[in-house]
Amino acid sequence: MSVAYAETKLAKYKKVIYFFIKKTLALSSSCRLINPGAELEIAKQEKFFFNIVTPVVREYSALTAAYKSIYKKLKNSLLLRHVKKLPFASQTKVRALRRYLLLQSKYFGRKNGRAKREKRLLRRQINPQSRFKSRRFSAKKKLVMLSPFVFTIDSSFTAQLLSDFLPELLLTAAILLNLTLLAIGLGEGRSKKELALESFSALLVALTFVAAIYVIQLFFGNVGSLGGGYASTSGYVVLLKLLTVVTGGFILAQSHNYLVNHPRHLLEYPIILTTAIFFMLLLVGSNHLVSAFLSLVGFSLNLYVLILFDAPSAIAREAGVKYFYLSTISSGLILYGIFLLFVILGTGNFYEMQQVLSSNTAFAETNSELLQLAIAFVLIGLFFKLSSFPGHL
Repeated sequence: MSVAYAETKLAKYKKVIYFFIKKTLALSSSCRLINPGAELEIAKQEKFFFNIVTPVVREYSALTAAYKSIYKKLKNSLLLRHVKKLPFASQTKVRALRRYLLLQSKYFGRKNGRAKREKRLLRRQINPQSRFKSRRFSAKKKLVMLSPFVFTIDSSFTAQLLSDFLPELLLTAAILLNLTLLAIGLGEGRSKKELALESFSALLVALTFVAAIYVIQLFFGNVGSLGGGYASTSGYVVLLKLLTVVTGGFILAQSHNYLVNHPRHLLEYPIILTTAIFFMLLLVGSNHLVSAFLSLVGFSLNLYVLILFDAPSAIAREAGVKYFYLSTISSGLILYGIFLLFVILGTGNFYEMQQVLSSNTAFAETNSELLQLAIAFVLIGLFFKLSSFPGHL
């Protein structure tokens, strides 16, 4: 304790001296900038200050030298006296410890990188287990600190996720795996046309597996919801998802000649089309206004790219720009309609909205004008989004 106390006091002593010297020099340089004509007065004040500080610096140097000599003698005597009591003591460890104490006294208070590195190596020779113990301790400490944030996974939730939403998870894994393999192929310098055809075949196989799982769910599936009611599944929903996958797979299969004969490589085309199918599956299974809107926006983002794939064509550019502006306007209308429905009904869940409107007819009659306005906004936005009458123009 006395050694540590002495080191702390000397370090504070040094910091205080350096602080006053630094502040004085900064103040004098500022005074020179403000009033260059007062150079003699400033130099006089600096000399007066350094005359005061010089004895203090000498006293600090004397104290540091005395401490170093006492520290060296004390540690060497203790070392020689208690060699046998050191854990796993040997001549190598004793020599390393002596060298460490010498460096500690020689470079005390200095930022010497070489001495620090050597002391680090000597500490490892003296006690090689301390490094690993500290790592284990820090890992244990981090685990204890993170323990309040570790959540237990409900087995029923996981089982429902794997049984009812396995096709969406499989399609997501196929898209991510395909992107990874494409990145590896591009890094190896392979042809983009060849990679596009391989991606086309892999995603077509993935859509076939997803369709097969939907057929199984159609006969053996059950009714349920996931994520607090944001998504749902039933026989009718599974049938619509199956039709969506079959239609998307048919479009992808018919695009083979388009991929082969196109002058460009079209590397992204199969991935973007499959991602659009994925968002359509989320839209079909959504049971909340927010999840439906986000799925619709994700589907529209893929359509922007698909429409503009033949960007050199003037027709494609015109169609892309028109759809972009109309889709942006329609998204704003849908979002405003959703906001009104939230304000009026207090929920965005489709089942809860139906319960509120069917059980409280007086409430529906009171807010009929706002409800009609909200439904009109949503429908007009969907008409523009789907390019159906009267939003096909």
